[in-house]
Amino acid sequence: MQTIELKKPDVTRFHLSLNVNDLGKTVSFLTALLGCPPKKMRTDYAKFEPADLPVVLSLEPRTEPQPPLRNTSGEGPLNHVGIRMTSANQLVDVQRRLEAAGYATQREEGVECCYARQTKFWVLDHDRTMWEVYVLDEDIEHRGNAESTVANTGRESTTQSGTVCQRRSWAHRLSDEFPSVIPGSGELDEVFLQGSWNAKRHEGRWADQLARARAALRPGGKLSIHLLTANESVTLTNPLPGPAAVVEVVPSLSEVFAAVESQGFVHLRLAKYGANPCFRHDGTEMRETRLEASVPSLASTDERLVPVLYRGPCNSVAIDGLGTFARGESRWISEKAWEQFVAMPGSESFVRLTQPERAGAIQACGVVTG
Repeated sequence: MQTIELKKPDVTRFHLSLNVNDLGKTVSFLTALLGCPPKKMRTDYAKFEPADLPVVLSLEPRTEPQPPLRNTSGEGPLNHVGIRMTSANQLVDVQRRLEAAGYATQREEGVECCYARQTKFWVLDHDRTMWEVYVLDEDIEHRGNAESTVANTGRESTTQSGTVCQRRSWAHRLSDEFPSVIPGSGELDEVFLQGSWNAKRHEGRWADQLARARAALRPGGKLSIHLLTANESVTLTNPLPGPAAVVEVVPSLSEVFAAVESQGFVHLRLAKYGANPCFRHDGTEMRETRLEASVPSLASTDERLVPVLYRGPCNSVAIDGLGTFARGESRWISEKAWEQFVAMPGSESFVRLTQPERAGAIQACGVVTG
């Protein structure tokens, strides 16, 4: 008789068993979440034992699938499932891996929750089990209200030459009052509106808030708006599941674009807009949206101009702050505008021509730099 020698476990691990409706879909979700395939996979069972996480996670498919709960937070014996990471880089890697696999995530910065300040994101699996992936920033003396702190922040960034500099930014969240003046006075690099327009208290105040944001930003500064949007505006009658329960209204995407454009911001782009909706409400699909825009840069009458040609495939394209480019025709724009332009998605359709510099002022060419 052959003797089988059992390998001694490498580390003490926490064990968690989950009942699931669709074993294959849950295995795909956990492979994206944990970054590894299951250690054991059968038609009626699966088990994960990640090398860098002390957990044994087993999956038991239900004999008869059950309808997913509308809101898993606090319903039944399981509140939510969480993974605490050791660094912000790990957190970003996991979030990118899940989003690349098609799962919508909701990120929260500097949240005070459970007597700690955390940076985290939430994601729902196919059984609507809520997963919390987070890093611990610091312990605090009060329980917290699950809302991010609002403050001016100085964030380090590295330039191409390797020099570390401070970026001045300011953030606002939907539950906070909007200040009459944003600190910064035309010197901020970035302003973040984190879910601000998903609160009823801010309805009808967008134009005023955007005007204050533009006044606080330096020329060329960046505006970032993170929120839920829909094809048509929605006022919620029932709360959304999990952390999204704080959402009260969901504006249409076209409303958000129009509001930002009306305040003179340029280079509007969707940095994030999911192919799949995060939620549905009475047949209306709602998607996580991150819109970015910039304050126009200051024009200079003696700024160097460069010729730029649009290659196609469209007959023409209109660029915020730069006007319309016809296919196959060259346009003169400022060199600063070109440097910002090439960093935008789709810039590979344009080419900078090597022609003698053309004399003339920016205004004569109809160009607004930015």
